[in-house]
Amino acid sequence: MDPYELDLESVEEALDFPSDQKIVLGFLDGSVPESEWIIELELENILVLQIKGELEDLIQEIAPYIKENGGSIVHFRGFLIITPPTISVDNTRLS
Repeated sequence: MDPYELDLESVEEALDFPSDQKIVLGFLDGSVPESEWIIELELENILVLQIKGELEDLIQEIAPYIKENGGSIVHFRGFLIITPPTISVDNTRLS
């Protein structure tokens, strides 16, 4: 028995996490149409994409969509982390 008598199962049930939201891992190399990444963002999924090629060429359609819709994009160690507007990215510890 838990010495603190915490009912973690009840706590988990009370949390309001979107059940269909996910983190999508992939490569940003031009092999996947940018429209597919945009669809993932519209579904409020998080993208973690390894960059393989020239970033400016690979992100030219996604970047305006992110900016117009209030999402976040962070370039970190060869990866892009792209989030929908409902999720913010805290990068204050990177400086």
